[in-house]
This record gives sequence, structure tokens and C-alpha cells, in this order.
Amino acid sequence: MNEIKFLILMDLEIKPSAEEDLEDIKEKEDVERIVNKITDIEDRLDMGVKPDTAIEKRLSGNWSPMLQQRAGDYRIWFVEGSRTRAGDNDTVYCIRILPKEDQQKLFGVDINPETYL
Repeated sequence: MNEIKFLILMDLEIKPSAEEDLEDIKEKEDVERIVNKITDIEDRLDMGVKPDTAIEKRLSGNWSPMLQQRAGDYRIWFVEGSRTRAGDNDTVYCIRILPKEDQQKLFGVDINPETYL
């Protein structure tokens, strides 16, 4: 019997919070590295790669709905719309771009990704 597989293509949407974070980054090389990582992720999602595979890792604990991608000294946070009430099921949202030090200061804080959608 032939098995039919359907690819679920996901859109990537950059939220204003992530755009503002990117505007605050001073070094051109850092901005380019981050944009390249986001573009690579978008390309993978366009090929039907699942978000868990397209993006480096899922955060743990209270942050488990979020995914994180490293880009040099920065951390890019994403959330799948299907894991939220406010998001679209076929969309991955880029919600924050933080320096590693700022991201680490947030450990232990209960962050609700819905606030960024």
C-alpha cells in the first residue's frame, strides 16, 4: 500500500517585540548573523521541517512552549502558534532577540509567550 505524506508548511512571523530588539543591536555583524539564522529557519519551515527540528532547542519548564536559536551572543526566541491560544496553528512567531546575558537574567521568571502575540 502506498503511503501518502502531507507536508505541513509553517509561516514565520516576526513580532514587533523582536523587530525592536533587532533595532537595538549596534554591531552590523551581529544583526547579519541573526537575520541569517532567522532566514535559515524560515527556509527550513518552508520545506516542511517541523519547528522542533528547524529551531535549535525547546526551552524547558515554564518556558516549554518556546523554542530558542543561538546566534553568536544572542538568543532568538520563537513560539509555535499551535501551542498558544492567540496564535495561528500554521505559524511560528519570532518573539524576542536577546543578548545571552539578558536572557539568562530571565531564568526562573514565568514568561507567557501569549503576551508577545
